[in-house]
Amino acid sequence: MASTPTDSTGQTRNVQPQKVQWYNTFVPILLILLTLLVSVSFQGVMLVKDHEALQTTKANQDTALDESNKLRTQLDSIATQTARLAAAGNVNANLIIEKLKANGIMVKATKTSNN
Repeated sequence: MASTPTDSTGQTRNVQPQKVQWYNTFVPILLILLTLLVSVSFQGVMLVKDHEALQTTKANQDTALDESNKLRTQLDSIATQTARLAAAGNVNANLIIEKLKANGIMVKATKTSNN
């Protein structure tokens, strides 16, 4: 005969097995997973926006860099021609070359061949 639980008064009491509530752990785990999903999604969106901003900035810098290289080529050409004039004895060209040297800009005249 199976023993039945009794209380302190000696009366038998009805004991029902406790149900394991599966949602006790499901809800916190679900919230954690949803939080992770939202966080990763947010980071992904921010990463894409930052990437687009960097591409735009780089494109803008490439344009400015190309323009500055063109300007540098033109200025080098002008400085070289001025140095040639100075080497040929032009007083004003000598004055310009001296001012450039005083400012720390060195100009080298390239040798030209007369045709």
